[in-house]
Amino acid sequence: MPSLAAEKPPLGDLQTALIPLISRSAAACVAVYQAPLSPDANAAVDQLNGWASQQPGVPLPLQLGCGTILEVDPPQRRLTILTLASLATPNATTVIRFPEGTTLAARILASDPVSNLAVVEVTVPELFDFTDVRRLAVGSMHREPAGTLIVALGDPLAITREHAAAAKLGIISRWGRDIGSVVSAPFPAPPALPQFRIDTLPDPGVGGGPIVDLHGTMIGVSLNDPASVQGQGTAAIPLTPAFLQIVTGLQAGYEIEYGFLGITVVPAPAEALLHIPEQHRQGGGVLVTYVPPPSPSATAELHAGDIITEANGHPVRNQAALDAIAGLQPPGTEIELSTFRPNSATPRNIKVKLAKHPVESKSRVVTAPRQPLWRGVRVGFPAPLIVTTGGPLTLLFLDGVTVTDVVADSAAAIAGIKSGDQIIKVGEQPIDSPQAFYDAVASWSASAPLTLVGRGEVVIPEPEADAPNR
Repeated sequence: MPSLAAEKPPLGDLQTALIPLISRSAAACVAVYQAPLSPDANAAVDQLNGWASQQPGVPLPLQLGCGTILEVDPPQRRLTILTLASLATPNATTVIRFPEGTTLAARILASDPVSNLAVVEVTVPELFDFTDVRRLAVGSMHREPAGTLIVALGDPLAITREHAAAAKLGIISRWGRDIGSVVSAPFPAPPALPQFRIDTLPDPGVGGGPIVDLHGTMIGVSLNDPASVQGQGTAAIPLTPAFLQIVTGLQAGYEIEYGFLGITVVPAPAEALLHIPEQHRQGGGVLVTYVPPPSPSATAELHAGDIITEANGHPVRNQAALDAIAGLQPPGTEIELSTFRPNSATPRNIKVKLAKHPVESKSRVVTAPRQPLWRGVRVGFPAPLIVTTGGPLTLLFLDGVTVTDVVADSAAAIAGIKSGDQIIKVGEQPIDSPQAFYDAVASWSASAPLTLVGRGEVVIPEPEADAPNR
C-alpha cells in the first residue's frame, strides 16, 4: 500500500488544469481606460502610457476596468472587445492596453447602459504580433447552481504594469440582485436585468473582466458595484442566451431594444392570494394597479385588480421581476402571463404582445441601423409616449411603425415622409411591426400607398434608377 505522502493531492488535478486554463484566458483579457474626450485620440494614448510608466504628474484615468477579446481578424488588423458600457461612453475616449504593452484608442461599435455592456474595436498597427492574442469562447450560461467553480480575471493595473491579468478562483455564491440593490426610480424605469454573485472580492478596476468556467468558456462579466467593496463578493452579468443576443446586437452596432408591458404592479397582499390555488402561488404574485388604455395589455383583457403569478413560466414577486422578464424579450414578441381575477380561483393564461421600452439615455452609442432602407425610408418599433402634464403619469401606446430615417431627395422624402411619422397601413394591409412593413412593401414594384396617422394616405412613387435609397 503506497504511503499517504506518495498519493496525489486531491486538488492536484484541479491545479494542473487551472494553470493552462488561466494562461489561455488571460491572453484574451485587456485593460480598458477612459480619458477625457479629445479631438486627438493619440493624446489619450500618450497620457495612458505616461501613467502606466508612472511618470510624475500624469493624472489618473477617468475610469479603468477590463475587457475581453471576442474576435481576432488578422487580415483586417482588427480586434473586437467586450467591456462595460460605463467604460465606453460618448463623452470620453476609450483606450485599450494589451498585456504586451501596445496601447490603442478604441472605436465604440455600440454601448447599452441598460445591460451595462459595450463592444469596441481597435485597428492594430501592421507590426502588431498576434501570436499571444487569444479570443475567448463565449458560452451560454443556464443558471449554474451555487457552488459552481469559476475563475475571475481582470485587474487593469496587473495587465498594464505586470503584463498579465490577475486571476482568482472562486464559486458562484448566489443568483439574483440583492434586495434593495434596484434603486427606486419613476415608472417606467429601465428593466433591472438579472445578475449573479461570486465569492471572490474584486481587485481595483476588475469591472469588465471575464468570468470563465473550468472549460475556459466565458460565462459572465464582472461588475464594479458598491456591494463588492463592502465585502459581499463580486456582482456579475450572466451570459445567458438573452444576454448573448445583446452581445450579438452590440457587435453589429445596433441599438438594443427591450420589451415593455407598460403596466404597474405591487406585491400582492397575502389576503389577495388566499383564493388562488396553492400550486399557483408558490412564488407569490403581484397586484396590477395600472393598465394603460389603449395598450396591448388592455387588448389582452388585463385589468387593474388582477393578480399575476407567473410571466413566461417564471414567478413574479414585484415590478422589477416582471419588467426584467419582459425586458429580455424583444419588442413584438408575446409574453404569457398567468393571471387571476379578484376572488377567482380559475387561472387565466393570456398572451400580450410587447411594445418597445421607452428607454432614453445620453450615454447610449449606436453606429449601425437595425432595419434596412426602402425607397429612402427606414422604420422601427414605436416606443410609448410618456405623458406627464396635467395629472399623473400616463402612457400613450402608438400604432403601426415609426419612421426613424428619411434619406434626402429619396422617393420617400419627395412624397413628404418625415422622421417621427407613424405608418399604420401599406395599401390595405395593417402594419404592426417593422418586419410586417418590409414584407408588405416588398410586393409593391410600382407606386406604394402608405397610411400615416394624422395625415391619411401618402403615395411613395417608384424611385428613379439613380435616386438615393441608401
